[in-house]
Amino acid sequence: MSPLLAPLFAQLVSLQLGDRTEGRYADFNGDRRYEASSAPVIGLGVSSRETTFQLLYSPSLLMTPVDRPPRELYVFHQVAATAGYALKRTQVSFGSSFAIGSLNLKLIGVQGVLLPANGNTVGTGVPTASIPPTGTPTTTDAPTTGTGTTTPTPGVLPTNTPGGPVTKEPGIDQKVRFYVVTNTLAVTHLLSKNVRFTVTGSSSIASGMDEASRAFYPTLRGWSLGANTGYVYATSKRDSFNSNASFLKTWSSNDNEAATLNLTESWLHQFGPRTTGSIGAGFNVTRFSQPDNLAGFSVFPTFSASASHRVPLGRGGLSFSLAAYSSPALDPLRALVDPRVGLSGNIAYTRRKLTLSTSGGVSFSYAPEGSHASAVNSVQGEARASYAVASVASLDTGARIARQTYGDATVIPTSWAAFVGITLGYRKILAGGR
Repeated sequence: MSPLLAPLFAQLVSLQLGDRTEGRYADFNGDRRYEASSAPVIGLGVSSRETTFQLLYSPSLLMTPVDRPPRELYVFHQVAATAGYALKRTQVSFGSSFAIGSLNLKLIGVQGVLLPANGNTVGTGVPTASIPPTGTPTTTDAPTTGTGTTTPTPGVLPTNTPGGPVTKEPGIDQKVRFYVVTNTLAVTHLLSKNVRFTVTGSSSIASGMDEASRAFYPTLRGWSLGANTGYVYATSKRDSFNSNASFLKTWSSNDNEAATLNLTESWLHQFGPRTTGSIGAGFNVTRFSQPDNLAGFSVFPTFSASASHRVPLGRGGLSFSLAAYSSPALDPLRALVDPRVGLSGNIAYTRRKLTLSTSGGVSFSYAPEGSHASAVNSVQGEARASYAVASVASLDTGARIARQTYGDATVIPTSWAAFVGITLGYRKILAGGR
């Protein structure tokens, strides 16, 4: 074999396909209707010993209402690409995403979780249900390239669109057209087996594409530079401590600036072969400034706790997980910091091809009375029953509920939906892997 062909055959090339098609009967603050949606996904991945590359495309289509005129079609496109290069102790990664199209912000709360802009949800086999995972939140809602800490992060609530949280109450059938572009560069270096250091830089731009849409998404640009480090110390086979420190500086085109410093210490414990838990505490120091000459420092305590347990039950298995946190969240486009507390959890029973699950999450802002204009409070929950009819397909049915406020306004009133859907997922190795 020619030496020139060796690098080609050393690469693993994979194709990933998926789709989520769903019908719903939904209630939006008294307005009841039938809806139909579909979200296909196609991804191409190329990886070798030193390099990785993934390209992802996912359009989202929604027809509402389907039972009466006037019917409206909403189409939203998302394209994401990530690339990485690894040396012995250093990894460089770059991620870019572009999203454009139309959404009905009033209806998005009960449509299920949108695909994150970084495209990290494409996997093998049937995609999992949209259960929000547990863990402690990051200090920024910006997409990452996967080089941060190993602490799991919660899923974005479905009411948080790719352009950021809904900030103004939309009409029940108001079509909002906008686009979002995000680029992130990260360099991670392993100083030792247990110590890493990461430097990140990112830029984002979001804007409505017409005058009505810019009332919800005015043209905004954001830039950020940050660094974080962590140290993991194992005291036994069941216990380890994780120390983390991070700093992030953010600038916005609206002349806001914010700088945050986070210091946390976490303890992870394996209680048994089926039970794990963690607890952590720390503090956040934020320095902010706004164009109206308002500036100052804020100190927020941070806290996290999580636990998970699995137990055999009959011929199946029952699993529980619960997580709570207190931590500021950063809006990377507006350079605003919102301190929040949250709780999430899920219960699932699996027996062969059948899965019964219920999950939910709630998040509240504890910003001071004089600075809660950008505070986001949200709640969502879901109950689902699914059955794998084949290795690449599953059928499910269930119900969802969602609500969100921004400042003093209820931007997403309490809404619920009963749904039935089919989820497809397939992965094919096109080259390599032998």
